[in-house]
Amino acid sequence: GLRRSPGATQRLLRAAVGGDPAVRAAALRVLRDTAQPEDVPALVGILRRTPAGVRDDVLAALSQAARRGENEEQRSGALLQGLAESDAPADRADLLAVLGEVGGPQALEALRSGLRDAAPEVRLAALVRLAEWPTDEPMDDLLRAAREAADPRERSLALRGWIRLIPLRPGRPIRETLGLLAQAAEKAAGPEEKRLVLAGLAGVPSLEALDRAEFFLNDESVRAEAEVAAVGIGRALLGASPERVRPLLERIARRPATEEAGRRAAAALKLADRLGDFLAAWEASPAYAREGADWQALLDIPFPPEDPAQEAQVDWRVMPVGTNPDQPWLLDLLALHGGEQRVAYLRTAVWSDAARDAVLELGSDDGIKAWWNGSEVLSHSVPRAAAPAQEKVRVALRPGWNRLLLKVTQYVLGWGAVARLANPDGSPLPGLRAALPSRLPPSP
Repeated sequence: GLRRSPGATQRLLRAAVGGDPAVRAAALRVLRDTAQPEDVPALVGILRRTPAGVRDDVLAALSQAARRGENEEQRSGALLQGLAESDAPADRADLLAVLGEVGGPQALEALRSGLRDAAPEVRLAALVRLAEWPTDEPMDDLLRAAREAADPRERSLALRGWIRLIPLRPGRPIRETLGLLAQAAEKAAGPEEKRLVLAGLAGVPSLEALDRAEFFLNDESVRAEAEVAAVGIGRALLGASPERVRPLLERIARRPATEEAGRRAAAALKLADRLGDFLAAWEASPAYAREGADWQALLDIPFPPEDPAQEAQVDWRVMPVGTNPDQPWLLDLLALHGGEQRVAYLRTAVWSDAARDAVLELGSDDGIKAWWNGSEVLSHSVPRAAAPAQEKVRVALRPGWNRLLLKVTQYVLGWGAVARLANPDGSPLPGLRAALPSRLPPSP
């Protein structure tokens, strides 16, 4: 039929530059669905003959045809050649926009070069696509533009793009993310930039992020967004820093800027009440894997958190609690890391007002190892869903701080753990409090 006929494609390309606007639009809509990478040069020619401002159909057909290329040369080659041969700024701007949609290293380099173009509309087109890039690769380019661009529109667009890219690098250490967001907060002048900073902060469960979000509560232009970010961070920190989080949540619940923020704050406070005496102040390690090792083998392979000499270099981060409202006690590693055939560690510190015997009640999904004050007290490789008190281990609490380290393997589906300290008869154990090992306060 027409859709696969080279002759039909040529007729469509001719119709796309004809005199009838309805016929042109119809031809371009078909080309959007049928044109191939070899048709890109012809479509670039059509773009140049189409007045700026009425090119949407041409740009859509051009982008789709280029994306059908099997390799980067097929996807970007003709576009880059067209860009190099284009004298009109509007043509260069539109070709950069298409290259940004197509993606790839060559497109990224073209966009970077576009930042140095003499025409403002070309620089803006390059900035728009760099600000929407799917990885954080253009961060340095955007930050440079935010600092050096003479046009305030370019500076603002570059700053917004730079802020947007901060969370995009997988595994970026939290300390680095916080440092970048702190820079962004200092540079953010308008409400849009501040909202982007708050959106980034909302994904970082740390007291530093909470402090930054709380600072914006006094800015009426973004108070609603600051409340939502503060509640989100606070909910994640309910176990780690209840004394810091609860007063802030109560204040927002009493006098919220929006009904939604008040509802979320009230829900977080109810969740805090449901944590009971489960241990809720935890830090989580990155996820680890080993080529050729499944979840069972990983339980017995040591990784840096097990080595006291390397533990301090691990990128520990606060473990959010209450991610599953039906199981508020669950430390949900799947929500934190995702994946299968992996392992991760959880650590906490427990202060006791006296020496005493206790039972450490553990549950896990899947296998688990536990170290109490540096000594291994449990190892069980088992595929299961987590539930409280699946394992019970007698431990000796010493006065002051005690350390607990868990190693939890991931087979498939769920992944997490639960922990509680109790009297030998299972009754609640008074005189305890938990804290993040990285923030141990002085012993009372």
